[in-house]
Amino acid sequence: MKKLITCLFLMIIVSTQCGWANEKINIAFAIDNNYVLFALLTMNSILKNNTSNSQYNFYVVEDNLSDKNKNLMEKYIKKQNQNIEFINIDTKKIANGENLFKYLTRITPIGMARIMIPNLLPKDLKKVLYLDADLLVTTDIKPLYDTNLEDKTVGMILNFVKHNKAEGIHKFDEYYNSGVILIDIDKWRKNNISQKLLDYIQQNKKYFSYSGTVDGFVFLYPDQDLLNIVLENKIKKLPDKWNVQNPRQFEGNGIMHYAGPNKPWEAGIKQTHRSSLYHKYWRNSPFALSKISFGLKNLKNEYIYFIKNFYHKYFQMA
Repeated sequence: MKKLITCLFLMIIVSTQCGWANEKINIAFAIDNNYVLFALLTMNSILKNNTSNSQYNFYVVEDNLSDKNKNLMEKYIKKQNQNIEFINIDTKKIANGENLFKYLTRITPIGMARIMIPNLLPKDLKKVLYLDADLLVTTDIKPLYDTNLEDKTVGMILNFVKHNKAEGIHKFDEYYNSGVILIDIDKWRKNNISQKLLDYIQQNKKYFSYSGTVDGFVFLYPDQDLLNIVLENKIKKLPDKWNVQNPRQFEGNGIMHYAGPNKPWEAGIKQTHRSSLYHKYWRNSPFALSKISFGLKNLKNEYIYFIKNFYHKYFQMA
C-alpha cells in the first residue's frame, strides 16, 4: 500500500514537472463570420508561444457563425489538443444593437457582445481574458492571465491616444483600450456590470446614435467609451506590453494590437515592421494558403474600386 501511494505521489510530481497537469486559461473572443480567419490567426499566435504548456479553453461568442466556419475553428483547436466552445448571442438584445451603431462601419453589434461575455460563460469560471481578433501574441500570456487584479473587476491597458472625444461628457483620469480585458468574473457578476452597461446605453442613447447627436457630440468608440465610464475606478492598470497599439513601442515581447481602421491583411497597406510580423506569423501558420486566396480577393476588390473611380472621374464628370 505504501508503495502504491508513493508511486501515485511521484506520478503527480512528474506529471506537473512535465506539464501534464496544466493550468487552464480561459480566452474569449466576440466575432462574426468576417473575423473567423483573423481570430484563428490570433489563436495560432497564442498557441505558438505556449511555452508554459498551458491548457486553453477558447470561448467564441458569435453572431450566427456558419457551420463551415465553426468546423474550421473546431478542427484546428482540437488538432492542437485544446478546447473550444461556441456561444451564440442575439445581438438585437444588446441595447437595440441592430440600430445603434450603423453609422460606425467598423463597430458592429457583435463588437458590443464583450459587455455580455461574463454572463454568457459557464457558471464555474472565475476568470477570463477577452481578446480582440486583430491581435498578434508574441509571448506566453500565462503571466498576463495570472495577474492579481486585487480588488479591481478588470485589468486593462492604457489607450495609446490619451485624450478621447468622450471627454465631452465625461472626464477621465486614465483612459483604457478595450482590446485586451482580464476579467474577474465573480466580481463582474456580483456587481451586475453587464446590466449597468446596458442601462447606461439606454439612458444615453443620444450619445450613441448618429441621428441623436447633441451639440455635435457622439461616442467615437462606443464600446470602449462605455467600458471606461461604467468601470471607472474598477480597472487595474496592466503593463503596456500586453496591448501595444503604437508600433514604435513594440519590443517584440507581448501583444501587438493592430488597432484602428488599417489592418495588416488589407490590400494597399504600407509594409512596416509590425505588418511584416503579422504576415510572418500568417505564412508560418496552418492557414498559409488562405493568405494567397485573401490576397487575390484584395487585388480583385482594388481593381473594381479603381475601375469605378476611373469611370466616375472621366465619364460621369464629363
